[in-house]
Amino acid sequence: MTVTDGGFDGFYEDMRMNIKSLALGAALGLGAAGAAHAATFTAFDLQPTSTVSLFSPETFSLEYDTTGWASIDSATLYLTLGDDGDRLPEAAVSYVSGNGSASVFLTTPISTFTGYSLGSVLDLVALGGTSLTGTVFGVGDFLYGGATLVLEYTPEFTPIPEASELWMLAAGLLAVGGIAVKRRSLGQV
Repeated sequence: MTVTDGGFDGFYEDMRMNIKSLALGAALGLGAAGAAHAATFTAFDLQPTSTVSLFSPETFSLEYDTTGWASIDSATLYLTLGDDGDRLPEAAVSYVSGNGSASVFLTTPISTFTGYSLGSVLDLVALGGTSLTGTVFGVGDFLYGGATLVLEYTPEFTPIPEASELWMLAAGLLAVGGIAVKRRSLGQV
């Protein structure tokens, strides 16, 4: 192979660009490895089926622990309700409080037990909070079977490179070292 003047310079310029690309790819890969993924936490307050009415309300408390959470992305409250079999229409009213705020929800039970979504209660839960409490009562009487709180949160994280990415980084460093040795043996600095 005949190398014309400047041929090695072009070769090394290509190698420098490849090394820069490899280093950038390794840095991006290491950063992506530490990215946090959303997780779900569910709190249950299941109770034996009870009959609830305006004069015999049922209370619930849903406990959660936000230690290690970076944020709470969504919070949905469900009540398990059902018609007690009589022919009267019933409506359930739920009073829920947490994080210094309160909300009142209205829903209508149906003939079989169903987990009714009361919608978002994100304004009632917060990092550092520990519980969401509520009372279920209604017009008429109906069956109540418990409450469920579903929280989607982002965990706190510390980027930890995975083994495959460390191998890529090591290979890149070896390539850089090999090029330096090759350049030194050719008399280039």
